[in-house]
Parts: sequence; C-alpha cells; structure tokens
Amino acid sequence: MKRMLALITASILLVSLSACGGGNEPPNSAVSTPAQSSGPTTAESQTPTDEPWFAEIKNATVGDRVFMGTREGEPIKWQVLDKSDDYAVLISQFVLERRVWANAADSTWMTCELRAYLNTQFLGAFSQEEIAKIDRVNESLVYLLSVEEAKQYFADDTARTAYIYGEDAAGWWLVTQGMDSTHVAYVQMTGAINTDGADFTLESGVRPVIRVNLT
Repeated sequence: MKRMLALITASILLVSLSACGGGNEPPNSAVSTPAQSSGPTTAESQTPTDEPWFAEIKNATVGDRVFMGTREGEPIKWQVLDKSDDYAVLISQFVLERRVWANAADSTWMTCELRAYLNTQFLGAFSQEEIAKIDRVNESLVYLLSVEEAKQYFADDTARTAYIYGEDAAGWWLVTQGMDSTHVAYVQMTGAINTDGADFTLESGVRPVIRVNLT
C-alpha cells in the first residue's frame, strides 16, 4: 500500500514539473518582434524638391508662368525671365500692389522702405521650404529689376506692360536711380522705361523678383 502511494505521489510530481516546462520562461513567453518602420512619414521625408511648385519651376522654360507662394489666399503667379539648370529668375506676372520706394531723401536700395518690406513682410507669402530655395541677389532675397534687366528680359514695351489685379495697366518700380538721388527709374503704364524716374516718395507698382535655386 505504501509503495502504491509513493508511486502515485511521484507521478503527480512528474506531471507538475512537465506543466511548468522545466525552464525559466514564463507562460506565453513567445518573443514579439517590434513592428518594422516603413521609413519616415511623407511630412518627415518631404523636401522642397518633392513639392509640385518646385517641379513646375524646374520643368519650366523662359516665358512660362508658374506658381509659388500665396498672397491673400491666392497663389502668386510668376513669369520665368531666365532659366538654367541651377536657377530660375522669376518676376510676378502682375503688379501686386502700390508702394512708395523710400521716404528719406538719402535713401538707397539697401536702406529704402521697399526693400525692407519685400525682405520681411512680403516673405510671409512663402513657406519655409520655399524660402529655403530662394537665392540672395545683391544681399536681397526679393529684389527689383534694373533698367538694364528690364530691357534684357523683355523684348519691347508691350512685353513689359503689367496689370494690377482687377485693374488696368500700371507702372512699376525698378531699382536704378533716376535723374537724381531722390528719383528712381520705373516702367510706365505703356511698358516704356522712364530713366529720369519718379520721386521715390510717390507710390508706384511693385513686381517682386526672386531667383529660385534649382539644385
């Protein structure tokens, strides 16, 4: 009888050890493999070269119209003036607004109110990705054409004629000094260039220019 009880006890002990697995791993201890990352999200991986606006400019040719930046809820339309594999020079298709060029009599392009405005407040029209692709030209991200450039980039007066939104043709400022230090050359409503210029404390149209880095 004692022998039988001993055999039963040994059997129970053996079954208990088998149920525990005989090891140190807890039940259900299968190793779970962490989910593999599929890489950065679109927002994380996207660069300016992925953006539709950048591809549009990169594929454009001189004379094409492209869009970059947003002003008052509307995309800004630009005309391609010059293009290479490395950059594109753009001017706004329309006169965007009227502003004085400067207020102080001794102003230059580097110190005038118009340059300050274009390179601060106006830059708010662009995203950080867009700003990152704008080259500095003569220490300015946004600038104006010179008399020479206005002749170079436009074939004639008709090509230089520009319109302000919802209105007729409008004159627009250039960067070149006029007949004296208080006058600046500008393009007239007819597209003709007035090299004597206008008093820079008066308002005229603004057609910003930017050079986009395409590399």
